Amino acid sequence: LFRSVIFYDPYVPDGVHKSIGIEQVDAIEDMFRRSDCLSLHCPLTPGTRHVVNESNLKLARDGVFLVNTSRGGLVDEVALAAALKSGKVGAAALDVQETEPSTYEMGALKGAPNLILTPHSGWYSQEAMIESRETAAKQVRVAILGTSTQCLRNWVNKRDFVSDQARW
Repeated sequence: LFRSVIFYDPYVPDGVHKSIGIEQVDAIEDMFRRSDCLSLHCPLTPGTRHVVNESNLKLARDGVFLVNTSRGGLVDEVALAAALKSGKVGAAALDVQETEPSTYEMGALKGAPNLILTPHSGWYSQEAMIESRETAAKQVRVAILGTSTQCLRNWVNKRDFVSDQARW
């Protein structure tokens, strides 16, 4: 499907990309210049807000595709709407928008061509809800019983728990 995959992440140590067989670029501008399809996978921080903006879109290849399933604030919707209308961006698929719930009827993206908007609920299904509840219950059970805690994911207070447990 794709000839090559490149990525930009200022926090990933140099060399990691070699282990997974893709190329890391040194600057976000390189991503825009070289990509036929941009897919965003990053948190919204002061440094990433409106990373898809007018100046970066000008660097992009004509007809580039944009996919954002991360955070709405990553995309300057006014700049994206203009780029869609001019054809600079060939199409965009957004699972998130800057203002949620969606303000499409009043927002900058109204009337933009080649745009797919979905609610940020791709994870939602009956199966996902059941799995989420079962996983949480299993992890609570492990923590309460004090069995192996190595399998616990997203444990924000592990250091405190382990030091408290040692005192008992």
